[in-house]
Amino acid sequence: SVPEEELDDLRRRIAATRWPQGAWVVAGGGFRTPGAGHAGRVSRVVEEGDVFFFYRPRVDTDEVDDLGDVQRFFLVLEPDRDRRYRRIVVARKRLADPRRHEREWAFVAEVADDPAELRDEVEGGAYETRARDVRVQPPARPAGEGRYAIVEHDGHAHLAYVLELPREPGPAQEAFGIRPEASYVVAVRNPAAEAPPGVGLPTR
Repeated sequence: SVPEEELDDLRRRIAATRWPQGAWVVAGGGFRTPGAGHAGRVSRVVEEGDVFFFYRPRVDTDEVDDLGDVQRFFLVLEPDRDRRYRRIVVARKRLADPRRHEREWAFVAEVADDPAELRDEVEGGAYETRARDVRVQPPARPAGEGRYAIVEHDGHAHLAYVLELPREPGPAQEAFGIRPEASYVVAVRNPAAEAPPGVGLPTR
């Protein structure tokens, strides 16, 4: 039989590669840029595909001047070989800054087999409050798109991406911490399992 500690390690690896709905993700620490001399040590490419960055302005906000005008910043992962679209909400509305050795929380808010299921989060609309006031929720706006890969590397997982659009990052990309290319060490907690110790993930 397989020792229990090996089973626990296997469960953690599955959580890190499947990224189910409800999973918490912490990224940061050990920042690398793709192709920076680490390719020979990557053990396995688990998944690759397209990544799309979006931000949603606050209700009744037309112009976004800073992050205070942003209600939510999220990304959508679209794998090449699997119809499993993940919408991942970034807690502080910006990616971690590797120069400051930051860690950033994110949450797998939605997993869908059909991209149309994510439409409600991307499209805007008007709604009526209890006081019968009409509020307008602006649609989400694109902040970039590119290619991503999730790889297993020396016993941990990396999320790496290369930005394709816009070709030259501007103020919006700088505000959200979207770089031309980046790779982050990530720890993922499967919501159906206990958090592994020492990785900084919530226990509940």
